[in-house]
Amino acid sequence: MPGRYLRKKQRNLPLIAILSALAAVGVFSVILLSPGPETPEAPVLSAQPVTQAPETTQTEAETEAETTVPSTEPSETVPQPARLTELLDKSGISYEELEQKNCTQLITVVSHDTSAQLRFYSSREGVWEEIPQLYCLGYVGRNGVTADKREGDGRTPGGLFGIGSAFYISDAPETKLDVFQITGDTYWVDDPESVFYNQKVEGIQNQDWNSAEHMISYDEYRYGFVVEYNPGCEKNLGSAIFFHVGKGYTAGCVAAGEDMLLGYLKELDKEKNPHILIVNGKTS
Repeated sequence: MPGRYLRKKQRNLPLIAILSALAAVGVFSVILLSPGPETPEAPVLSAQPVTQAPETTQTEAETEAETTVPSTEPSETVPQPARLTELLDKSGISYEELEQKNCTQLITVVSHDTSAQLRFYSSREGVWEEIPQLYCLGYVGRNGVTADKREGDGRTPGGLFGIGSAFYISDAPETKLDVFQITGDTYWVDDPESVFYNQKVEGIQNQDWNSAEHMISYDEYRYGFVVEYNPGCEKNLGSAIFFHVGKGYTAGCVAAGEDMLLGYLKELDKEKNPHILIVNGKTS
């Protein structure tokens, strides 16, 4: 009995050994196949070239510069015609003064002895520009231009003056000024002793003057406009100052060719408060 049992037992050893070995291998396989502790993923390398600069955060100044809207306000220094600026400076007149007068049309007369250069300027929103087609040569008084005008001195008064009514003899001109027609009854009084001194009158029923211009007698007055000099009609300061048609020096008015004068009248508009600036341009 013991011998047989031993032999039987010995015959079963290989099978037991094989099963033990297989079990051991299975446990080892489970250990190998079981997941280990998690490890962080390796960073993905950038495909960008190494020379690319890294991104930076905008500074507050850069952000403000990008979001700032350019100002639409006009510059304090408005470009103006150099010739006009120089002339105004010489005359002691500023652009602000023209603005205060609501003047947006300006004729300039720069004299040289009895002749003169005439220019026409127009302003829009404070910016002045010359109308080049209205430049022309004209004429002033036989004794030039003066800032100290006196009755009968043959001089054209210098300074800045308003432009009054237009006038004509036969055919009404195209203009936006007030207009009057010269008739056989139209006089402009130049007698300093008259109550009508430096005024237009119609008819002689109230005549108190010894001297007056009978306007229809002057062909030069076929077209023109009144220069508002001495509006207070002060005695002996001068009278009957007009811008009229002419081909030579005057007794104290401003004159230009008919075509140019009609061009001026067409442009002039009383709503734009037109003025005329007369300057002695002769250098000493």
